[in-house]
Amino acid sequence: MVGTDAPMASVTSFAIQLTSVEAINASGNTVSLVSGTPTVDFARFNGLQTLLDMNDVPADTYTRISITLGPATIGYLNTVAGSAPTIQSEAATLTTSTVNITLASPLIVTQTSPVGLHLDFDLRKSIQVDSKGQITGMVTPTFNVNA
Repeated sequence: MVGTDAPMASVTSFAIQLTSVEAINASGNTVSLVSGTPTVDFARFNGLQTLLDMNDVPADTYTRISITLGPATIGYLNTVAGSAPTIQSEAATLTTSTVNITLASPLIVTQTSPVGLHLDFDLRKSIQVDSKGQITGMVTPTFNVNA
């Protein structure tokens, strides 16, 4: 499983705990794709990617992904007229802690070849701003997931 982000101006950090990431087959059976509960800083990728985890998964065709999220923090550049910019950090408030995604193309796991899941967190669509463009601390988790 590989994680990336879609960058957002002034956001220096968006660290969030992945409580679980599960693949779900057509029968509703689930398999975990992540070991433990890693905290991932999606803003640090800035167009790059990183390996989040590598696990053995039973051969099957998985059509949906369920992502459950834990605590999150947002770090951003705070600019106040007449003073030097500073990095501000605050706890994020998630509008939902579980995101369910139906894959456009299923994740087909066989015994003969490795497969991967691309997990892209879209900062620009997720982090909410007010009418003045200021970060509110509210986050609606938006992922693009592809096999």
